Amino acid sequence: AEGAPSAPPQDVLCTTLTAQTIRVSWISPPLASANGLIKAYKVVYGPSETWYDEKTKDTKITASSETILHGLKKYTNYSMEVLATTNGGDGVRSAPIHCQTEQDVPEAPRAVKALVMGADSILVSWRPPAQPNGVVTHYNVYTQAQNAEPHPNKVPASQTSYSATDLKPGRYDFWVTASTIIGEGQPSATASCSPSDKVPAKIASFDESFTATYKEDVKLPCLAVGVPPPNILWKVKGQPLEASERVRQLPEGSLQIAGVAREDAGEYSCHVDNQFGTDTVTHTLSVLAPPFPPQLSIASSSVSSLTLRLKPSDNADQSPAAGYTIHYKQEFGDWETVQIPSNTDTYTLENLFCGSRYQLYVTAYNSIGTGEASDVVIARTRGSKPPVPRAADFIEVGSSSVTLHLKQWLDGGCPMSHFVVENKKKGAAEWNQISNAVKPGGNFVVLDLEPATWYVLRITAHNNAGFNVAEYEFATLTMTGGTVAPLPGNAYEGKELPPWVKAWLEPEVLVPILATIVVFIVGVVVICLTLARRNTPHRLRGQKDVYYDAVYNASQAALGGGNGTLDKRGGLRDELGYIAPPNRKLPPVPGSNYNTCDRVKRQAVISMEDEICPYATFHLLGFREEMDPSKALAFP
Repeated sequence: AEGAPSAPPQDVLCTTLTAQTIRVSWISPPLASANGLIKAYKVVYGPSETWYDEKTKDTKITASSETILHGLKKYTNYSMEVLATTNGGDGVRSAPIHCQTEQDVPEAPRAVKALVMGADSILVSWRPPAQPNGVVTHYNVYTQAQNAEPHPNKVPASQTSYSATDLKPGRYDFWVTASTIIGEGQPSATASCSPSDKVPAKIASFDESFTATYKEDVKLPCLAVGVPPPNILWKVKGQPLEASERVRQLPEGSLQIAGVAREDAGEYSCHVDNQFGTDTVTHTLSVLAPPFPPQLSIASSSVSSLTLRLKPSDNADQSPAAGYTIHYKQEFGDWETVQIPSNTDTYTLENLFCGSRYQLYVTAYNSIGTGEASDVVIARTRGSKPPVPRAADFIEVGSSSVTLHLKQWLDGGCPMSHFVVENKKKGAAEWNQISNAVKPGGNFVVLDLEPATWYVLRITAHNNAGFNVAEYEFATLTMTGGTVAPLPGNAYEGKELPPWVKAWLEPEVLVPILATIVVFIVGVVVICLTLARRNTPHRLRGQKDVYYDAVYNASQAALGGGNGTLDKRGGLRDELGYIAPPNRKLPPVPGSNYNTCDRVKRQAVISMEDEICPYATFHLLGFREEMDPSKALAFP
């Protein structure tokens, strides 16, 4: 079958013939690159100024090795490409070449005005030709009085007005022509006027549509005449002008805008008036700025493509786009670009990697430049890493080999590229690489294994989406084909855990659960210890109650019913310092079998709720002089 030519035509040349014709010639592509029988050639051409816009290009098909392009614009630079075609399709385009058509005589000026300036003068103004067809060298302004021959007046090309003076009363006709190096063009329409001493307010400028480039300066003309001098008022988008440093009215009446911005686009009107009349001129200003980016979204995806949806910006009319540039790259890859027409709603990026993440954004461009980028969109082609097969389906064990059924390893939707096969004896530290380039499909046999031996097999499967690793433990058969008993502790090896168990054993799940359990246990221990400390003093008091009661009763009996010194002196509490707590007991009083704190507790009439003994840190006064507990209460 034939294919498209893989090389462009050679030695492409262009020659300008006239103001509207160009000849293009070339040599056929090399025979080895034709890839079939060349049926025809296509010449793609268009103005160089708008070459980026596919809508401005034309195509001419010819079977010969040269052609003449007719009907071109005069004095215009053209770009051309040539390609060969076969039954297999269009071939590669040649590099663009450029030729400019010749100059010609210009078209007529578009409009003419004649305005009274005084009793002997008239102002003539005009608009340049729509198609100058070359470089205008000068204008000729023709003045003709009634019943007289016309008189030409040469005016520089930079000037679009002329003052006719020293006129006599009567009617005058005026018309204008433009000239290039080729010659004088056609005359404009005729404007008539008569001099007068009454000069109404009039504007010599014309309604114009101005196009300004973003951030450049622009001047909107308002050339006015009148006696007395007219009042001039500018309105911007229907509202009176608010002068600023950037937008201001010049002394002659024109409006100057510095550093044109997008928001300056719109209508500007100049109003003049005096006691004899009024006049108005309206200009439309368009600002050529880099276009706004379209809104980018993903319409669909496949294993090797992404279909993008492009929605023009809401402000697209302010700065029309000539085309879009799609920027895309695979994650960790390099940026690539593709240009598409601005009228494209959807576009499919082909030949992408399967199961891969891509970053994408779009910029719009026009003759001014490239605008800002759209938001970055993240998308993924379909497909995943190859899933791990079951050991029973994937490996077949022999006495000295193991066979891998590679077809059992599914590709996850992305074509498999290769396998890496490694093995080692169970318990060994290092892996032995068998092969790192096993092709997918068919079977692969690992040889030279020892019979009746446990091994671990590690397989790494690769596709465009990534790779997956699986380890299989197996025991080779005995020389007679028998199986080997599992190693100690291997009773459950080889059994795959349920998916929910695997999910719980993932580090990102297991670690938070263990941390929560530890925190809970620590909290319970702290609470228990706190409660135990609070209850300890009460338990200790309860254990000594029987002993305290016996000592107390004996002391009361020796004092004769409790009418001793404590009662007479208003209680022992007033005579005592603080007592050390039970866990800080004083040395025992010689001849006694209980400590000072115990004596105080039972010889003084102090309730258990009121006692200070467990919290005091000072000794009782005078107790160490007494050896007998019964004398401890008898103070001198």
